[in-house]
Amino acid sequence: MGCTDVDDKIVSVALKRDLPGVEGVKKVARQYEEEFWEGLANVNVPKPDHILRVSEHMVEIVEYVNELIKREAAYVVEGDGVYFDTGVMDRRRKKYGLGYGEFFGRGITIEGWRRGVEEEEENEGSGKGKGGGKKCVRDFALWKFHPPSPTSVSWPSPWGPGRPGWHIECSAFVRSLETLVSTRIKRNVRVQLHGGGRDLIFPHHENEVAQSTVVECGEGTGRDTWVSDWRHTGHVVGGEGVKMSKSDGTGVGLGEVEGDVFRWWCLEGGRWDRDVEWGEERKVEAERKGRRVREFFMGRGRKEQEEGEEEGEGKGWEVVEEVGEVLREFRDEVRGISVKAMKGGEMVEPKVLLGICDRIRDDERVRGTTSGGDKKIL
Repeated sequence: MGCTDVDDKIVSVALKRDLPGVEGVKKVARQYEEEFWEGLANVNVPKPDHILRVSEHMVEIVEYVNELIKREAAYVVEGDGVYFDTGVMDRRRKKYGLGYGEFFGRGITIEGWRRGVEEEEENEGSGKGKGGGKKCVRDFALWKFHPPSPTSVSWPSPWGPGRPGWHIECSAFVRSLETLVSTRIKRNVRVQLHGGGRDLIFPHHENEVAQSTVVECGEGTGRDTWVSDWRHTGHVVGGEGVKMSKSDGTGVGLGEVEGDVFRWWCLEGGRWDRDVEWGEERKVEAERKGRRVREFFMGRGRKEQEEGEEEGEGKGWEVVEEVGEVLREFRDEVRGISVKAMKGGEMVEPKVLLGICDRIRDDERVRGTTSGGDKKIL
């Protein structure tokens, strides 16, 4: 998992807290990172196997930018930074198969370009340096110059001290991870799945693919595409369909909701690439269903253990083991549903949800009971 622990917003927060320089930025970033891990733990999501931080990959990032310059796909703007030349994708269309803006199967409208450019300028500056600025409005920053000072946050590079642009870190992360895993298992591996929010398709992921395609793909690389599969998730939205965000005070923290509630709510949201609505009514319903499943298994285990203990000493533990076997079968059944759905090109989550409901319903029909006294079937 990639962690952007260096950007203008984090630098601004560090300066406001009187924490200047690289170490100050790292301290602020680690605080937010720890809050994130705590939130994931609250909803029973383990930390990733690999955590890739910008501040720990500066050498790799500088090397990647340097490769782009050597391949004549990037250029230096005096007094400003290093930019990717998006025109190279159009000029080498035959080599790469697609032009810039076409990687995700759709052309970018003028409005889309304008929004993308505005987003770039907000994240990386205007791109109007002493050397005359960018060649094209579509070109994006790979490295921004920041002269050293007591309060500045910058790293050395062949072109001048500064820090990375918004997109280059991810390309360096992927290469670093591929190298790490390939070395560990002694076999050449490639990252196959890349994801993020749907709002990152353009410009962020479009730019990632562009710069990575130049370096990683083409003749002699044995690689036609940088990443073979993408997953762009929908957003959490409020009652009016507006994206919820922590920055504007409308977000819901992972520490504010129970793990089971969060999972059931996500499952009921349907496809992972669609927006899901969060509200008190949806929360209460998710709580009810999560509690029903939990009580079903807990109640069944208690009931069968008690029945076993009545039959003779030690029998209770044997029955508990039998219940454990039922749970393992249930897990395998859900796994089977998932595999079948994926092979059929269907979404896994709704199928799994239905499978869980059907299993509980069938079991209760056989026993003539309902868990927790709740007669309402899921």
